[in-house]
Amino acid sequence: MNSLIIAITSLPADMTLLSLKPEPLLRLVCVALQRQPTAVWLSLATKLIHQLDPPSLSSLLAVPTEEAKKTVLSALSVILET
Repeated sequence: MNSLIIAITSLPADMTLLSLKPEPLLRLVCVALQRQPTAVWLSLATKLIHQLDPPSLSSLLAVPTEEAKKTVLSALSVILET
């Protein structure tokens, strides 16, 4: 579990064995949250949501894409239902 958390929370520039983007991982975490809501899954969901819209080097203001907004809204509805 520790290796998974380290792989998920690494910066996008870091090389990891985990090749999935945050969107499919967030969906998997939401399924796990529905089965067994724990602080670990909530923490992973939070970190993945932050990775959906990383801040750029040129601006401190991050503007999320429409796809990222839809993903977060669907994940939020799952999280609030549990």
